[in-house]
Amino acid sequence: MPEIEVQLRRGVRGCVWYPVGCLTLGFAPLMAKLGERHFVRHMTEDGLETRGGKRLAWNQITSVTFTRGVVGGPSVYGGGGTTVSYEYILTSPVGKASVPLWRTVNQDEVRAFFLAHVPPHLLSNQGVGG
Repeated sequence: MPEIEVQLRRGVRGCVWYPVGCLTLGFAPLMAKLGERHFVRHMTEDGLETRGGKRLAWNQITSVTFTRGVVGGPSVYGGGGTTVSYEYILTSPVGKASVPLWRTVNQDEVRAFFLAHVPPHLLSNQGVGG
């Protein structure tokens, strides 16, 4: 059965992260890890599983939203800001999940697998195939 593992890049580490971890007595690293629980760990023909262990079948997904995080807004020089993150937010009766393309190492493969398996009628409403 075809499946794909979603490989995430490491977040902030090193000279920034270690002092923050020490100053917060380990609270910041713990919260960062808990913040990744809704990220998809792997996808199969039947559905997906999040890093927190939640399983969603493809037919359980009720909506898909493509979000883009932007830093900076419109300027007098015509710039629209810089995209810093983009992801697919999936909603279902079981809960929410996220395909975080901005942190994904194997981004092209994950996007292709996701778009091939998510119900097509959920993609047509917003042009989220991008």
